[in-house]
Amino acid sequence: MLAFDRCDRYDRFARLAARLLNTPTALVSLVGPDRQVFLGAVGLPEPWASQRETPLSHSVCRHVVTNESPLVLEDVRRHPLLSESAAVRDLDLVAYLGTPLRSPDGTVLGALCTIDRVPRSWTDEEVEALADLAVTLTDEFALWETAETLKEPKAQLDAEKRALVAQAERTRTLADAFALQTIDDVDALSDIVDRLRGLLGLDIGIVSRITPSKDRYEVVACAVPDGVEMGAGDVFAFGQTYCSITLHYGDVLAIDHMAGGEHSRHPCYEAFGLEAYIGAPIHVAGSVWGTVNFSSPTPQTPHFTEADRDLVRLAARWIGGLVTASGLASDRAEAERLADVQGATLGLVQRALPDALVVADPERRIQSVNPAFSRLFGLEPADVVGHRTAVLYADPSGFAQTGHSRFNASAGLSLDPYEVEYRRADGTVFTGETVGSPVRDSDGRLVGYVGLIRDVSKRREMEDELYHQAHHDALTGLPNRALFTARLEVAVERTRRGEGAYAVLFLDLDRFKTVNDTLGHTVGDRLLQEVAGRLVRAARPADTVARLGGDEFAILLEGVGEPDAAEHVAARVQDALAPPVQIDEHACTTGASVGVVVGRPDHDTADSVLMEADLAMYAAKGEGRGRAATFRPGTHTALEQRLRLELDLPAAVERGELRVAYQPVVQLSDGALAGFEALVRWDHPALGLLYPDAFIDAAEKGGEIVSVDRWVLREACRQMTEWERALADRGERDSFLLLNVNCTGRDLLESSYADAVGNLEEDLGFAPRRLLLEITESLLMEDPDAVATVLRRLQRGGVRFCLDDFGTGYSSLATLHALPVDRIKVDRSFVTDMDECTRNRELVRTVVELGHILGKSIVAEGIEKPEHLAGLQAMGCQFGQGYLFSKPLWPEDVASLIAAGEPPWQALWTAD
Repeated sequence: MLAFDRCDRYDRFARLAARLLNTPTALVSLVGPDRQVFLGAVGLPEPWASQRETPLSHSVCRHVVTNESPLVLEDVRRHPLLSESAAVRDLDLVAYLGTPLRSPDGTVLGALCTIDRVPRSWTDEEVEALADLAVTLTDEFALWETAETLKEPKAQLDAEKRALVAQAERTRTLADAFALQTIDDVDALSDIVDRLRGLLGLDIGIVSRITPSKDRYEVVACAVPDGVEMGAGDVFAFGQTYCSITLHYGDVLAIDHMAGGEHSRHPCYEAFGLEAYIGAPIHVAGSVWGTVNFSSPTPQTPHFTEADRDLVRLAARWIGGLVTASGLASDRAEAERLADVQGATLGLVQRALPDALVVADPERRIQSVNPAFSRLFGLEPADVVGHRTAVLYADPSGFAQTGHSRFNASAGLSLDPYEVEYRRADGTVFTGETVGSPVRDSDGRLVGYVGLIRDVSKRREMEDELYHQAHHDALTGLPNRALFTARLEVAVERTRRGEGAYAVLFLDLDRFKTVNDTLGHTVGDRLLQEVAGRLVRAARPADTVARLGGDEFAILLEGVGEPDAAEHVAARVQDALAPPVQIDEHACTTGASVGVVVGRPDHDTADSVLMEADLAMYAAKGEGRGRAATFRPGTHTALEQRLRLELDLPAAVERGELRVAYQPVVQLSDGALAGFEALVRWDHPALGLLYPDAFIDAAEKGGEIVSVDRWVLREACRQMTEWERALADRGERDSFLLLNVNCTGRDLLESSYADAVGNLEEDLGFAPRRLLLEITESLLMEDPDAVATVLRRLQRGGVRFCLDDFGTGYSSLATLHALPVDRIKVDRSFVTDMDECTRNRELVRTVVELGHILGKSIVAEGIEKPEHLAGLQAMGCQFGQGYLFSKPLWPEDVASLIAAGEPPWQALWTAD
């Protein structure tokens, strides 16, 4: 099983599945031999929402993996094997639709599923839509897995770069050291020691002189951290220093962890407490003159290497040469001998380097090269010494460019690698990663240049391959979504500046899922490859043809700025896809629905262009298969606005954009105020005040209807409690006002809904007996048993129920009689025309009489004329609401209404 962590990108796919299928819950999961691992989820209740995995015995998705095909269940509770599953019980799982998630080789890894809490008949289009989304998700799996597999070689390449820079720094430091002519320049010597300790990763570096009697240790030069009291001329007892151990060994002594070895018993450990140490004796005229050593109070991690030992050994030999050259040794012959040792040491360094080394004079004429250079270029020193380094370049302009930027008298130290195309003796060209820098003497004068060259051709090829894999579709070889989006962003920016034109074709293949499901993924993959080839041949060489994922493709048409031209290309593409594709013995027919967008200056991002192309594609698909549609601003306004509202709605509650208006409910017998109906409004910052019919559909499709319902419920109850206190303060303690709040089926059937209602009294002081929840006939028909269970639980807490818009649905008398409905609301469509339409008037009369028989009160909405009021009074209708009495009021207007005592519509009764 692949080891993917749960993260936002999988949650986004789950939310997309829930939105696409209009369900409250969706899961992205991997299924193994003994467990189901959740990668992404939306709508899971606790404790499932915080779980990482679940035993396989609790899983419904395992049947999708076992059968390697979609699992479609209208009502899981009727399934003999699944009805007792813990998932069915705990998740309130009723309807289930799941489809396999496959790896690039077709292996089923897990499932993408969506869950509803009411029985549901899944359509073929919904099954196909979820399968298409699963293919897109599987492509993402492949991309993420590829990215993970590429990390290791990338890290290795980075490590090689760092090693090259470190090697160059060592060479540079030694080159500067050899330029120092005298040990009397303490500051210059200390600077070299400081750079050496940095290369070794240690805190303290010291060059010391030991007296002939070997009883004192005198500091000649040092580099120490701030706060450490040490400087040139300081003297220590030699027997208690680490130098005494160094002289005992006679060569480089390296100790990674003093406390972990035999030297922890030496007096120097107790005296100084330093854990890591590396040092070497300095010999002059055959005798020990002193030591060069480096140390740190913490153990050395990783351990000292042979390269570290060589560096310290060479430093000791070089200092010995300085001592001789400074006149501190009387034997001139010995001084000359030590100078020869220095030269031999430098030669040793050059020969030991694995990379090509080039030493040049200030005019960039080659002075020397090492053996690695000859192996890399196929040239001997005699072939190049005395020539300018231009002879090494494949392109002479490269020599001029690097000479201007790096190899000039004013250039500073630079160890940043750069790449140059070089030419070997046999004429072949290779890419060389180069680190080069000027070399200066102690007075800052330029004395030459030193450079290291490494052949990185194979690494360059690997990097190019990594880039190709990250930006191209593995199956078709076409650019992927990332590369397409990057190129589209460039086109968008050019058009915004008025410097170019472009168009985008967004293609969704028709009937591809049928081929994939009936003939298998191998045939489906070959069909996608053939489609990719046809699209490339139908497009121009300058156009970008990309596979965005699944069976979706896109074409970026450069220089196309007219709809007719773009539509002509779309027709050519559809003609190219029309002929059947012969795959073995199968003749596969496919086509494409094409959305066309022509770039405009008001496009600000590639995503905005692709969204319009997607909208146009769906418009084309709605007209039938094999169609094309061009996006024109204003032609898809309704769909655009719904999508915009879906995106804006989640933050509307947090930003305080939702408001509640209250329409009075009047007692028709005497005109008394009986209560209010709470009606939600959205004060959208760009679109103004929106009524429910403008955004409730978007809330349901976007999965935000529950949060909107809950906010309206709590806000209305809070406001109602405030008004009740105002009535009590006026002495009207017997006033009993009901609050009508609309409740959607999605919210009512949420497991937490009953608790949310029950907490109103404790949280807000609002008595549930004052709450009248309005439910629709359609909700009663979805799942009468589940609805009845929730209603009875709420009824036991004192809540009452009103059946909204009665007469527009199909609820039966038996259902109406069985459910705990207290009030029936007659739909406004019947009331509005009842004085002119006999059929509507008789229908209202029938509903009122039916309510009397069943013992339920009746409220009529849409009362706009005195004739409506008179007719309803004559029929015995108890309650009503409408513009004849009052339009919906904002809270401040309701407060004024209550404070006035007698409502303004009371005149309709007193006039009699």
